[in-house]
Amino acid sequence: MPSKLSRDTFALFLSWVEDFGNEPDRSRKISAYTGRWEPLGIRDARAVLWVEDPTLPTNNCAACLLPNGWKATLEEIRRALALLGSNAPLASVCSDDAPSRIELAPPRLRAELQAKRQQLEFQKRRREMAEEEPEERRVKSRRLA
Repeated sequence: MPSKLSRDTFALFLSWVEDFGNEPDRSRKISAYTGRWEPLGIRDARAVLWVEDPTLPTNNCAACLLPNGWKATLEEIRRALALLGSNAPLASVCSDDAPSRIELAPPRLRAELQAKRQQLEFQKRRREMAEEEPEERRVKSRRLA
């Protein structure tokens, strides 16, 4: 039962966020204190999404979110909801094989993420080559025998 409950809760959360729409309402914020949408001051209405910081209510936890980042977020939410709707395992819904979104990262972080991705790809190729080598050696030794 717990896995079903967590799947349902996860789907409800994703649906709730998807309901923010293609452009969230910039006149309201999500309040960590009241658990509701609250009116937003005019000076704060520039943000794509305003999520109140529970430790500092005047701080927006989503301040770095840009319109293209919100679009990518909605795409991923819709992808996850489709997988959940087809009863895909939760592990596949939360897997890291989603489309790359490196282009959305700030320039310094983008370079760091690209370097890390290249390093992981190199390590993966090395493992694959190491796994292939013993098999290739066996095939060659059988031919010689």
